[in-house]
Amino acid sequence: MNLRLAILVVLAAATLQLGSVGLLPTPRASALTNCSVNDLSIDAEEARFLTLINNYRPAGAPDLVMSVELNRSATWMAVDLTHSAFSHTDSLGRDPWTRMAQCDVPVGSEAENLAAWYVTADDVFAGWRGSPGHDRNMLDPSYNYIGIARVCCGSQGEWYWATDFDSVGTPMAAGLGAPSSVSVTQPTSNSLNIWFNDNATTEYAIDIERSTGGATGQWAVIKSTGQLQGAQAGWYWPDSGLNTSTQYCYRLRARDATTFSGYSNVACGTTTGNPLGAPSSVSVAQPTSNSVNVWFNDNATAEYAVDIERSTGTAGPWAVIKSTGQLQGAQAGWYWPDSGLTGGTQYCYRLRARDATTFSAYSNVACGTTTGSALGAPSNVSVAQPTSSGLNVWFTDNATTETGIEIERSVGQNGNWALATTTNALPGAQAGWYWPDSGRNPGTQYCYRLRSKNGNTFSAYSNIACGTTSP
Repeated sequence: MNLRLAILVVLAAATLQLGSVGLLPTPRASALTNCSVNDLSIDAEEARFLTLINNYRPAGAPDLVMSVELNRSATWMAVDLTHSAFSHTDSLGRDPWTRMAQCDVPVGSEAENLAAWYVTADDVFAGWRGSPGHDRNMLDPSYNYIGIARVCCGSQGEWYWATDFDSVGTPMAAGLGAPSSVSVTQPTSNSLNIWFNDNATTEYAIDIERSTGGATGQWAVIKSTGQLQGAQAGWYWPDSGLNTSTQYCYRLRARDATTFSGYSNVACGTTTGNPLGAPSSVSVAQPTSNSVNVWFNDNATAEYAVDIERSTGTAGPWAVIKSTGQLQGAQAGWYWPDSGLTGGTQYCYRLRARDATTFSAYSNVACGTTTGSALGAPSNVSVAQPTSSGLNVWFTDNATTETGIEIERSVGQNGNWALATTTNALPGAQAGWYWPDSGRNPGTQYCYRLRSKNGNTFSAYSNIACGTTSP
């Protein structure tokens, strides 16, 4: 890595430059961490500087292109200078190449110029051109990309400039300024308004991305706005159909047919609660051979009832087995005893509150198993000890009332199943049973599945296990 640094403070110009600070509209600095910036848009003076430096570079040197990553790094540094010492080492103690790396700047040949008190592009360009170190960075033909930032204001109203250079980067398209000043307001129980400034003039659309996992969560495009008129502040989009009491985060970027701007800042907001809050903390306890207790917290204050749904598996089908009627307030510690169940069987429950026409979201799903094994399905089926004409089928018996265990066989995993044998009733529910399957063909795969039976009643099937006879 080749890195060159240059720094320029123009104290003599302080009195002259202070007089024009208030005339040039640039957002004030805001608190930053790592490499998060609130505004990556390019103002007129920054665009002017790009023109000046490209006109100045020697023949054979490529025109510098604005880079998404370098612009983020330079903007972070310029903002940081407004509240820290004037140095290439930032307030987090990072040298420039560490900061650039944390801003996703590709590793290449890098350089940085800093300046204080200059307001206009022409003034800072003249200052850097008159300084050998800065001038060398601006002229170096090995650099292809640049990030340009100027920020106001320091403690005395001073402006700060930062330019970062690199040989590699991601182009930032002209006219595709990143959206900025994103904020989230006007929360309801199911909606939020996303406000932003449009800084692009050639966009086809602005993509609005959303995450429910904070700034580092999984992002997905939820809206493409279409082209917006001019580059203006004060746009908003209402995001509806959201969950109650949930934080949503947003980031935006402009795009044309092939190119994207940098991302905006990330802004988050939380929807309000709902009088029909979903039941929560559902659990199943106190199992007997024919009952379980279903415990839950009631989070609704306007419900007509709480519907309790039951399934014999987590995937359903679900059926309402009890409507509680209205519960007093929104309190924890409710339970309902579900009786008349079958022994040794898993039951799953989910709950939701309702009024006359509306339902809350569902609660979590909670499952419990009644005591007693009844016709528990065989388990831990495996196939071992292959010979050229047979295999041993091992399994665990989990039933206590079976009249036999059916062992079904297929040739290959996709073959047709056929009953190979039915055992007698096995004593107790024990592991370590096996059945030797003989008279098989050599070098052939056979698969097995088992189920317990009692008369015309059957357990669920076991797992499927396969083995191959030896050649």
